[in-house]
Amino acid sequence: MFYSLPYVLNSLNAITLFEFDFDDEDQIFSLLRMLRVSPNLDVLHLVLSSKKKKTDGMEVNVVNHFEGPAYRTLGVLHKLQRLIIKNFHGSKIEMFFVKFIFASTPVLLKTVIHEDAESVDESQS
Repeated sequence: MFYSLPYVLNSLNAITLFEFDFDDEDQIFSLLRMLRVSPNLDVLHLVLSSKKKKTDGMEVNVVNHFEGPAYRTLGVLHKLQRLIIKNFHGSKIEMFFVKFIFASTPVLLKTVIHEDAESVDESQS
């Protein structure tokens, strides 16, 4: 279920999250909540966890948390101008997030994605 925070962070114009993990649903939902209540956000900087979970060759069922009516109508990223992601692994969920940001930000001016060379998902790059 998607719950919003009880207040709006009008003065927040930059968010930097360290050790962010797209494999953790709680972190994903928290990020979406922060985006929803930050209408003046213009910089989003994510430093992803450099340790990617090993799947030992097993196919993992990935849920796209960035689609659906609640997320397509966020409408709060109108001012986001810069997206910076470090330690990008190229996983499906990370790609879904980038696609979500591109679709939700009409004034995005700069995107910088630094891959984690040691653990980038070769099948996705």
